[in-house]
Amino acid sequence: MPRFSSSAKHAILWAVFALVTGCDLLSPKVDPIAMSIQRFEATSYVLFTMLNVSADPVYLPRCGEHIVREIEIRHGSDWVNVGAAACVDNVQPPARLDIRAARTDSVAITASGTYRLRVTVMVKSPSAASTLVTSPTFTIQ
Repeated sequence: MPRFSSSAKHAILWAVFALVTGCDLLSPKVDPIAMSIQRFEATSYVLFTMLNVSADPVYLPRCGEHIVREIEIRHGSDWVNVGAAACVDNVQPPARLDIRAARTDSVAITASGTYRLRVTVMVKSPSAASTLVTSPTFTIQ
């Protein structure tokens, strides 16, 4: 019978755990959408584009014609929510993004600072478990 070192036994146990639970410990988590940011200096509007990079349709919550999103500002090393992902009066069915489809939306941000947006995404069905996707950071001056 082969003898394994303590570290080898540990690695084997993690591999067995990953196989049993369906976890892929070697692959990084891939978001179902890719987000890009475009800022127009002459206005307070920031455009954000969401591209479905998953192998399935994705669904994005809507409020009126806009995608529901959070706005966060950086304070030191912390992120603080300054625009909650909420819709009080005009909730619409989620927007469907087919595979490789893109959707662009806008948000007004007037105060200077470093920001990021966060969007809730459901993959395959509007009732699927949600994933929170974070945009690249951007600065308003």
